[in-house]
Amino acid sequence: MESYNAIKQAVSSEKELKISLPLRNKILLNINKEAAKQGKRNYIYNIILVSITSLILVGITIYIMITYTNVNFAFPTIDLSIIEHTHFYSSFYFALIISFLLMLDGLFRKKYVK
Repeated sequence: MESYNAIKQAVSSEKELKISLPLRNKILLNINKEAAKQGKRNYIYNIILVSITSLILVGITIYIMITYTNVNFAFPTIDLSIIEHTHFYSSFYFALIISFLLMLDGLFRKKYVK
C-alpha cells in the first residue's frame, strides 16, 4: 500500500511538461505524416490480400470443376466455311459502321461537351 501512495504522490506532484508551439506543431505534423503512410500501406496490403484470396478461390473452383465434373476447357473451333459469305461480310460491315459512329460520338463529346 505504501508503494501505491508513493506513486500517487509522485504523479500528483509532477508538473505539466510545457512544449513550445513550433515543436508541438512539428511533432503533430510528423505524427500525421506517419499516420497517412500507415493508411496507404494498409490500403495496399488490403488490395493484395483481396487479390490473393480471389485468385485462390478461383483456383479452387477450377480444380473442383476439373476433378469432380466432366468440364472440358478446350476452346471450340468455328468452321467459317459453313457461314454464308454475304452474311459473314455484312457482319464486318455493320461492325465497321458501329465503330465509326462510336468514334464520331467520342470526338463530338470531346469537342462540344466541356
